[in-house]
Amino acid sequence: MGIYIVKRLLTMIPLWILLSTITFFLIELPPGDVVSNEVIALRAQNVEVDETTIARMRAQWGLDDAFLARYLRWVENIVIRGDLGSTVDGRENIDVLLETLPYTIIIGLSSLILSLGLAIPLGIFSATHQYSIADYIITFLAFAGLGAPGWLLAIIVAWASLYFLDFVPLGINSLEYLAAPMSWEKAIDTAKHLWAPILLTALPSIGGTIRVVRNNLLDQLGQQYVVTARAKGLKEPKLVRKYPVKIALNPLISDFGMLVYGIVAGQGLIGIVLGLPTLGPLLLHSLLAQDMILAGTILLIYASVIWLATLASDVLLAWFDPRIRFEGTAR
Repeated sequence: MGIYIVKRLLTMIPLWILLSTITFFLIELPPGDVVSNEVIALRAQNVEVDETTIARMRAQWGLDDAFLARYLRWVENIVIRGDLGSTVDGRENIDVLLETLPYTIIIGLSSLILSLGLAIPLGIFSATHQYSIADYIITFLAFAGLGAPGWLLAIIVAWASLYFLDFVPLGINSLEYLAAPMSWEKAIDTAKHLWAPILLTALPSIGGTIRVVRNNLLDQLGQQYVVTARAKGLKEPKLVRKYPVKIALNPLISDFGMLVYGIVAGQGLIGIVLGLPTLGPLLLHSLLAQDMILAGTILLIYASVIWLATLASDVLLAWFDPRIRFEGTAR
């Protein structure tokens, strides 16, 4: 198992290089750059900027260098120096990322735990009680979670919370706690603001996971080995838990990377709608300001998270399903 993990980590290196190249190429495609945006903003304020100043600014950002030189400098600064550059307003990118990463991780992990903790038991119950009223209700909720856009639900939740509860779930804290030091009252206020993005981010994953678990478990419950086990008198709860459930969870484990991708993508849109200090709004802001160094760094963070989730799914699947073997050798 250890050798397999090391091999998978080594295969991620060329993939990371390829993705970083594609990412840098894509963020270089839009017309204009950070200097042209800054010049336009200054001229809109009736501040004249001469060509000498523009050339100096472009040299400061290294925009006149060749594409390969800019890419290598970007990768070198990230990998070797740990320098993620600075934003348009002069702040260090690492400081900006450290402000948004904690809330991004909290919302993402909480949504993942909530989706798996709810969807797997509901999917098992729905499959073992097929065509019951509970099955119809769970199936309807699963389709509703899959079909309703997260950003639209975020707008509805924000409006309903303001109209019925007189509480604005925007941002991460109320106005009176924004500049206040961390305290028990501020922690409670933060929790009040976090439940909405966590639930809204988890809803599509809950719906999809319920469908996967239910359909695969129904397929396993019709197999001959289940019929034989029932004929031998094995009790239904033990039978379902010991054999069909384990096999039915295999597709869910193999698609763990896609599950994480859905949470990452949904969290970005919901963060923009609710004004959360997470990576999604920061990515949008960096793209609007054409701060491509910061935008590319965020995209690489997203890709690395999804790759690690894919690696975790492969390892968990090999550990969970004894039929899977590495290099043709039983382990």
